[in-house]
Amino acid sequence: MGACVGNCQHLQGAIAEAPHNASVYGYLGDAYWLRGNSKTARQCYREGCSIDPSAIDWQHLKDDELIALRQELLLLYDFDPELASGWLPSHARVNGLFERKTVRIHEGLKEQVDEYLALRKSLEKKTDPVKLARLFFRGIILCENEEGLRLVKKIDPIDVRRRMKQANPELFADFLPILPASPARFH
Repeated sequence: MGACVGNCQHLQGAIAEAPHNASVYGYLGDAYWLRGNSKTARQCYREGCSIDPSAIDWQHLKDDELIALRQELLLLYDFDPELASGWLPSHARVNGLFERKTVRIHEGLKEQVDEYLALRKSLEKKTDPVKLARLFFRGIILCENEEGLRLVKKIDPIDVRRRMKQANPELFADFLPILPASPARFH
């Protein structure tokens, strides 16, 4: 147990130095999993997937349910590991493996919007199915934090939902029941 605590502290320090390193979040998730803290482990896995799901060490990941989901997605997405990994965070959220990511206005909502808009702009220049999967997951995060979006003027929640529905109609339909009710809710 002491080694797991030390590993968690070491990996948390690594995240402080490199906050956009998905693989470190994955390893931190593994350390928490080994420690018996599956909830925190999955928060770490979610963060890593949010940054770059293909950078996570799937060969050594400790969460059997996430591994099984990734295997299912490999079948669904024609054995393309990058595409399956790209869609994994959205499927994990819809299937209840990942909890809602609450983003506070002063702690990242603007950054989430900026990342969403940058991905959207990139997709307008060139279609990329992996980026489309990442845009969908960013859309989930924005939809679940819609109450704060009224303070970020450069994004339209209805347009976010429309793009999600176009990107993956079936997954979008599965997402709607877990989406908090809001005035801008789009069906």
